[in-house]
Amino acid sequence: MRTPEACEQTFAEFEKLVGFAYLKAMHLNDSKGSLNSRIDRHHSLGQGEIGWSVFKYLMQDPRFQRMPLILETIEPAIWPEEIQQLRHFSAG
Repeated sequence: MRTPEACEQTFAEFEKLVGFAYLKAMHLNDSKGSLNSRIDRHHSLGQGEIGWSVFKYLMQDPRFQRMPLILETIEPAIWPEEIQQLRHFSAG
């Protein structure tokens, strides 16, 4: 997912095929690999190929308000800043 529109499409398909009742948690990370690269290399939020718009979408979507979101990024030193930015998005 690289755009809010891609999020809408992905989650609509997920709802249709699986159902949100079965989604209990998600992990959040940006991506070092480009789309369809088949590389699963995590990056810090906003520093990879995904960018901030998808994380803003997730934080503002009411379906994820009470869902555990697990930060899986690569730089422990900036985890507080990443979490602060996610909280900022959820308040906006």
